[in-house]
Amino acid sequence: MKNKIVGILVCMLVITTALPMIGAGNEVKNTIVSSSTNNEQMLDVEWNKTYGGSVFDMLYCVHETKDGGFIACGERNFTGDPLWYLWLLKLDSNGNEQWNVTLPGSVGDADCWAMFVIQTKDGGYLASGFNGTQVNTHGGVGFLLKVDSQGVVQWNKKYPYGEAQFGPIYCVQEIDNGYVAVGHTRGNTTSDVNGLLFTTDLSGNVLWKKIFSLGNKEENFYSVRATSDGGYILGGTGTPGTNPDYWLVKTDSNGNEQWNKTYGGILNDFSYSRNCLPTGDGGYIMTGCSYSHSNSSSKGDVWLVKTHSNGSKEWDRGYGELNQHDISWSMDTSHDGGYIFVAAKNWGGAVAPKDQLWLVKTDNDGNVVRSQTFGGAKIDRGYYVNKTSDGGYIIAGRTESFGHGGSDGWIIKLASFDNQKPNKPDTPSGKKRGKVGTEYICKSSTSDSDGDQVYYLWDWGDGNNSGWLGPYDSGTTITVNHTWTLKGTYQIKVKAKDVWGAESDWSDPLSVTMPFSYAIPFQSFLQKLFERFPHAFPILRHLMGY
Repeated sequence: MKNKIVGILVCMLVITTALPMIGAGNEVKNTIVSSSTNNEQMLDVEWNKTYGGSVFDMLYCVHETKDGGFIACGERNFTGDPLWYLWLLKLDSNGNEQWNVTLPGSVGDADCWAMFVIQTKDGGYLASGFNGTQVNTHGGVGFLLKVDSQGVVQWNKKYPYGEAQFGPIYCVQEIDNGYVAVGHTRGNTTSDVNGLLFTTDLSGNVLWKKIFSLGNKEENFYSVRATSDGGYILGGTGTPGTNPDYWLVKTDSNGNEQWNKTYGGILNDFSYSRNCLPTGDGGYIMTGCSYSHSNSSSKGDVWLVKTHSNGSKEWDRGYGELNQHDISWSMDTSHDGGYIFVAAKNWGGAVAPKDQLWLVKTDNDGNVVRSQTFGGAKIDRGYYVNKTSDGGYIIAGRTESFGHGGSDGWIIKLASFDNQKPNKPDTPSGKKRGKVGTEYICKSSTSDSDGDQVYYLWDWGDGNNSGWLGPYDSGTTITVNHTWTLKGTYQIKVKAKDVWGAESDWSDPLSVTMPFSYAIPFQSFLQKLFERFPHAFPILRHLMGY
């Protein structure tokens, strides 16, 4: 040891005399700041267009069609009086109108709106909704309207049913040789409202119907989907006790109940979604608005409920801001296995911006991945969202901030925004040998295929990590420092995540050995000298363990 220290001191004399002959250099330091981001990504809008006149128009549903275009439905008001007309709107792939149908077309048949529309196997379209001027004991009937590929009416069936009058038909799906639809039906009193499921043939003639009740107040079905076992899953709002809850019913192929479940709390919880969806794992998911699971005492938040295949709740998540009322009418599964919902943010708010159209994408556990609001200073709402075959999404709603005045129907087409994880970071670079108690520098970088900013997490191999550092622009080389306190060999690795939470793989490791722990004279000076002149003094570096 004594001879080694003497050798080091001799080398120091050599270094002192050699310094004037070594060129000067610049040291660049990169300061690491740990932070978090609440930024909302600006999603790629392919196009967004308004439709309608100067009074009051809105679109409740939109689906992609076989020709790459879209079919939408809603209601129109031409004169400002309380007369509403069913509205079907066919668009090409760029949102340009190809044709529209406004029915029934006479004042005597007004107060009519379409809540849902699908393309049928024959290339035509089928819409469902409510006609309030077909007056009966309780003021209106549900209908199914079938048109051909050019919007020409093929048949229009209304569904009064004796003492159990059909109310609005909120959702319809095509099945083998017919259709299945849901809504609600009233009995002898206006307070006797029950969930309704029925099937028809291809001409709209009823084959069978089933009525479901929890025995209290009002029950409504807003969604129906066929299940893999040939049955149906029905979603809506039921009242098992004093307050309404989310309601999910599973039936067999003949509409016989197999199980039914409610989800909620001590306050009001409503599911209005026309997309109660089977999920890839055999379960189901639904959206709506919850007062029981809200961060405000008097306002609701969007609430997702995910279930197992038997209807037992797997998880639930709330989404919203303090003292704002947020409500969702539609959701879909996303292209990457997560979920996406559309909502009205700050619904009914007194201060602008109010009623913004809000789109949220989550992972398959309900954690927010991306979020975006659309709108202006007035009322703007999203009523329906559906994924498209090109990897994007289509939204239907209404806007008062844009268009021809009053309220216009609004369609927004989004490009694919499913997130790609960052590339695996480069193997860290830095000293491979060192000594305990000395701070060392490591560097690495990665790129993100979406061009997103990234955070870095360093694992120092000694049980410590850096925590997430950043964000940094894609492709930026970052520099970090670490001090090891014990002798040993450590494997340093780093991973990245983008600002939306997608994490890369871990980098290949850099192996670092810390063999020395004793102090020597001029230690600080030597370290700075070696860092400044990385290729000088190889013998001294070897003696010092660098």
